[in-house]
Formats: sequence, structure tokens, C-alpha cells
Amino acid sequence: MKKLLIAIMSVIMTFSLAACGGGGGDEGDTSGVQTLEGKWECTGVTMKDGDSEFGTEEIEKLYGLKVKDMAALTAYGDGTGELKLFEDAAEITWTEGDKGYEISMGEEDTLTAALDGETLNMTIDSDYEADGETRTMQFELTFKYAGPATGFFDDWDLEMSEEQVRDMSNAMAFGHFVYADGYLYGGFGGDQKGSSETNMAEVKAGEEIEVGEVKRISDKEWGTYLTECDGYVYAILSESDTKSRMVKIKVGETKCETIYDKNPGTLQIVGDKIYFSDEDANLCTMDLEGKNVEKVIDKAVYYPYVLPNDVVIYQDDADGETLHLYKLNNGKDVKINESVSHQPIVCGDYVYYMTPVSEGSDSRYLERCNLLSGKVETASETEIDYDYYFIENNEIIFGFSGLVTISVDEWDQLHTKNYAGFKIAPEYSDGELRVMVEPSGAVHVTTKTFEKRNNLKDLGYTY
Repeated sequence: MKKLLIAIMSVIMTFSLAACGGGGGDEGDTSGVQTLEGKWECTGVTMKDGDSEFGTEEIEKLYGLKVKDMAALTAYGDGTGELKLFEDAAEITWTEGDKGYEISMGEEDTLTAALDGETLNMTIDSDYEADGETRTMQFELTFKYAGPATGFFDDWDLEMSEEQVRDMSNAMAFGHFVYADGYLYGGFGGDQKGSSETNMAEVKAGEEIEVGEVKRISDKEWGTYLTECDGYVYAILSESDTKSRMVKIKVGETKCETIYDKNPGTLQIVGDKIYFSDEDANLCTMDLEGKNVEKVIDKAVYYPYVLPNDVVIYQDDADGETLHLYKLNNGKDVKINESVSHQPIVCGDYVYYMTPVSEGSDSRYLERCNLLSGKVETASETEIDYDYYFIENNEIIFGFSGLVTISVDEWDQLHTKNYAGFKIAPEYSDGELRVMVEPSGAVHVTTKTFEKRNNLKDLGYTY
């Protein structure tokens, strides 16, 4: 980047342009902008070298470019970004200091930038040798705010509520339970681990939990992706890994109506549509009655989940089990990481997921990818030997040597926590009632947070 600036200055000096003073340019409206984070459009350019000064109009004429096409800055919330200058671009890192922002481009000189009212001012100082002496060239740019910074899609707009994060966590725990209108549905009530049954019971959630008679829905199928919608529970009931069906059950009842019998793998209801993976793991849709089936993604997808901004996040098995984003409105598909990725959960600007410590390993690291910048980080201080984790109320709950909770702000600090005990999986929460399962298959329900164990109610065993 520094060499480019010097080359630009040399061209200007060669053409002997007259000095004009000031940078000029439209400063734009950046009302409410309080940070460097975002996209910035150039509105003014000034070059200074000794007594010579060149402004926006001269530089526009010389290069045949409008000022907005000369420079652009993108600053992501994770402290990374990109600076484009003419036809060159450089990755940057940025931090906020006492006198503004410091922007670094690897081994290049550090740049400075400051917000002045509704304008971002950036200064680049570069030293170069000319006529046997060291000279300093100063390059000044002004910018206006051009919107939020997005890395994968230009119109990316996603804000997940705590409830939506919890719903995604339930789905990534395979949706073994759902609590609807006072009734708990799911895999519980068996006498021992391995009983492939799905049941229902009336549950009164209070300080003391009361569980009514357990009623059987199926004594040979286990339920996954249980979801309530418009007074019905929808679920996938599986007799084996290769034989499953999708059913709907009126809340409070146990009679199943099969609405899709061709071995579905996943289920999510968005509005008046069911998104599901078919027998070939293609993502499809159909109506709530199981009719009007349409294919959405014509390839095998795993962990598919439709986000609130109508983007599907999924694992592409054929692409190294990496994560992809797919836009429903135009079919654009982008790969967002290079890691084997299991159980993705979006919270804030990040998608969190488990990745194997090494190929074939049963131990995993928690990893995250910034959905704006694409930056990937790994919490490599702790190897986790259990798959399930859950995000609720901006806290990550691990079923690792007991139940361990850390704030999402401390997402990589599990190694600093004290934990001991038997493994237990946080499998379901609706904010009122929570279900946990031990490796032995024992199922517990509580109205406390996951790590509180003073009012657990045993529900029998699961499959």
C-alpha cells in the first residue's frame, strides 16, 4: 500500500499539477455513528508533499475516477477489515485509542483515523527517498458512513433474539423434547436406556414440578425435531437410521397423523412452511399438511437451519463438512469456513460450532466464525469430549464433566473454570422448563437454569 501511494504521488508530480488546497467532498449523513465499525465511502482526498498540495478535483481528473471510487474502508466488529485505495486493497486490523483509531496493514505503517462529528478523517504518512533525502508524503482521506459491514452478503442483516438463539440450540440438540401448553413431548418414560419410545405427559412447572401420567405415542420410534405450531406438535419419528416419518399430533393428545413418510432427516417450521431434509438429505419445503413439496437445496445438507433473515446455514458434507450460507431469495451460496463443523449455533455476530481436535478424534474444540468478517477463532485450551452444548441468555452451557456455564464474552475461557462430575447434556429449554439427559439415558426436568440441580424431577429413561 505504501508503494502504491508513492507511485501515485510520483505520477502527480510528473504531471506538475497545481496545488489547490483542501480535500473537499460531501461529508454525508452519519448521524448516530459512534464507532469505526461499518462500511465507509470516500468523500474527499488530499495529497501533500512538502509545499505541494493536491486536492480531490485534481486527483479525480488525473485518474478519471470519482472520489467515491478511489478509496473504501470496511471495519468489522472483530477488529479486522479491508482498506481499498484506487486499485489496491489490503487487509487491516484496527483498535480504538485515546486519540482515535489505529489501523495496521501488516508490516506497513500504522494509519490513524478519527471521527469528527459526522466525518471520518484518515491520515497516511509515508516516508520515501528522493534526490538523496528522506521525504514525507501525507495522504488525507475523508469518509462518510455507508452502512453496516458485511463480509459474505452485501445486504446481510441478522439480529437473533435470545428466544431465537434458544430455538436454534434446541434444534442443534436434535429437538428431542418440546413443551407445549403444559404438555411435555419427547423421549422419556422408559424403564432403561435404549427403549425407543416417544411419550407425552402433562407437566406443571413451578417450584415443585408435577408430572402426570406418561402416555405413549410410539413404543418403537424415537422422536427428533419436535416443534409446536398452531396447536400441533410436529416431529420426526424414527424406527431406525433408515426408516423415519414426519407426524403431527394435536397438543394434549397422542394420536399421530403421518404427513411425510419418505425418511425425513430434519424439520423446522418457518411461518406456514415446513423446511425438512428428505431421504437424500436435500433441503425441501412443504405446507403444514405435508403437501406441495418443493426442493430448495439440491445437494446433501446437514444441520440445516433457516435464520431469521431468510438465509440457510448448513454443513456441506461434500465440501469437507464445512459451513455454508444459502440465500433463499436468490440461491447464492457461500462457504464461510474451512473447519469440520458440528452443531452450529448463531449468537450475536458469530456462529459457534464444535470441530474435531484432529481427524477422527472424538474430542472437540469449540470454534466460532464471525458472520461479518469471516474471521475464525478456536478455543484450543480445552478439549471437549461430549458433543452437546447450548446457548441461552448469552451463556454457553457445556455438558462436559457436569454442567459448566460461561458467558459468550468468555467463550474461549472454559479452561479457567472449575468443573467436575458426570457428563450431562443440556437438551431443551423454552425459557420456562429445561430438560437434561445423562449418558445413562436418565432424563431430568427443571424450571431452574441448567446448572441448578436442586429441583430436578426424574422422567425415566430415553432411547
